[in-house]
Amino acid sequence: MASTSSLATTCTRHPALYIDDGNIVLLAETTLFKVHRSFLTRGSAVFHDMFAMPAPPGSTQDGDSDEQPVILHQVRAQDFERLLRILYPPEIGRTALRTADEWASVYELARRFQFESLTEVALETLAKMPLPPVERIRISRTYEILPDWIHVGAIQLVIRFEPLSIDEVNTLGTDIAVCLFHARERYRAKEYAPCVHTCSVCDCDDVRMFCESCQEYTELPSSSTSANGQLGHAIEALEGAGFPPLSAT
Repeated sequence: MASTSSLATTCTRHPALYIDDGNIVLLAETTLFKVHRSFLTRGSAVFHDMFAMPAPPGSTQDGDSDEQPVILHQVRAQDFERLLRILYPPEIGRTALRTADEWASVYELARRFQFESLTEVALETLAKMPLPPVERIRISRTYEILPDWIHVGAIQLVIRFEPLSIDEVNTLGTDIAVCLFHARERYRAKEYAPCVHTCSVCDCDDVRMFCESCQEYTELPSSSTSANGQLGHAIEALEGAGFPPLSAT
């Protein structure tokens, strides 16, 4: 543990979550939080056990002061703040959290500190968010949660007509993006049967998805009209491209 003098000079109190009548001081990175012990122990098995251990006779206990806080190792101050925002809502029944990243980081810490109810709430909130497929994949990989999001997002990107954008490739990472490029080619080879097709832009006959005469993309007629058929072809394409095996069920 760092010396009391070094903590006093390098750490700062959180402007809103260093509560005057709080009774436990915690340190995440270089930010000090002072909250009510009961808010942490009533929902977390980890904090309950941590604070149940008495200090040795004649010594002070971690959390009693800024100079001797409970140090939260490998916890970002921003993530701990988000967790506390749930425990200390601005209004009853409301929360200050809005984005998927905020709720995902709450889920991550709630799971680590064994806030069982909060873990379920965060997971349910995330599952209901209408996120684009690329964001679903990123959130799932970044926070190692909701593994089905990777599979569902990949299927949506394979079936989608529009190609991946540069920003989407950068977000997904090279490994996933390359796999999706190959899967999209496989999907279209299977899904779009060879046929004489009239370009919807310039009326030329072209069997490809890009018309060289008018320099425009145009969607080919699908050989599979059912959603189940498209789903099956997308899963086969992903598996053939080296994506983790997916189930159609």
